[in-house]
This record gives sequence, C-alpha cells and structure tokens, in this order.
Amino acid sequence: MVVLAVTGVLTGLAAWKYWSAPQSKRTAVAAPNPGPSGAGAGLPPSAAAAPTPAVETFAFSTTQGSVLGSGGTIKRFRVAVQTGTGQDVNAFAADVDKILGDSRGWVGGGQVRFQRVPQSAAFDFTVFLATPATSEAMCQVGGLYTEQVTSCRLPAQVIINLARWTGATAEYGAPIDV
Repeated sequence: MVVLAVTGVLTGLAAWKYWSAPQSKRTAVAAPNPGPSGAGAGLPPSAAAAPTPAVETFAFSTTQGSVLGSGGTIKRFRVAVQTGTGQDVNAFAADVDKILGDSRGWVGGGQVRFQRVPQSAAFDFTVFLATPATSEAMCQVGGLYTEQVTSCRLPAQVIINLARWTGATAEYGAPIDV
C-alpha cells in the first residue's frame, strides 16, 4: 500500500504542479487525446497532432466517483487500464480515488478537489495503467524515455507503469503490501 501511495504522490504531484500552474506557464510536451472538455485546447499545433494510444486498447471506468476534498477547484479525471493485462479497471479506479482523496495529499490543502468521471464525461486528465512497453511508447510521445521502468506525466495524462505499480522496484526491499 505504501508503494501505491508513493506512486500516487509522485505522479499526482506532477499532475498537480501542471494543473495548478497558470495556462501561460504550462509546458506542453505532448498532446493529450482531446476529451469532451477540450483537454487538448491551447497546445501548439504540432503537439495537438501527436499520436496517443487508441482508446479501444484501454478499458475505462464507467462510474463516477465522489468529490474528493472539501475546497478548491474540482479537477475531473478518468481512469483507464490497458486491456489484456489482467488488471481490474474498477479496482484500479478505487485505488486512484483512495490516493487522490487522502487528506495528507493535495486535497488536504483545500485548494483542489478531484472527481473521477466516466469516459464520456468532460475531464481534465486521464490516469492510465499500462504495460511497461505501452507506457514507454506513451511517454515517448512527450519526449520522455522511461526505459520501461518508471511512470510519467504528460499534459492531461498520468501514465502509470504496470510493473512499477504491482511490483515496486528491486531497491524497495520489502513486499509490495508493506
């Protein structure tokens, strides 16, 4: 569980830093797949045209979660799990909700709230859980090279490496549940 929290903290911090920055200060390193809310709006044309993974290769959570936090701007997010990985999208969505809703994190500051929404709803970012090869390919779209080891954050995308999510690192030195 600690690994889940650490993974969430690291990727969430990157997402929070991006979303809390004024639009003019955001660095567009890759294009998100523009969602119903126009999540790709404002990116340079070259970035807006960058490829993103085909939606059909991911299963999206179909339910809406509770608003996480008690004050501040609501950032809506979707959760998607790469198909064929054996991972349950609803279980992953519940973990993401738990991590983003922890009062020791961003919602504790009262400046931001989060809410998971289904695929068809307006959203600000998507949390993807993908195999090491797929996460590497997705991160490379933004010029990030993870060597299939780490997770990354791109505009409107938090990409979690499945191997890291389920197994931490060899250096961790403890069972994943610890």
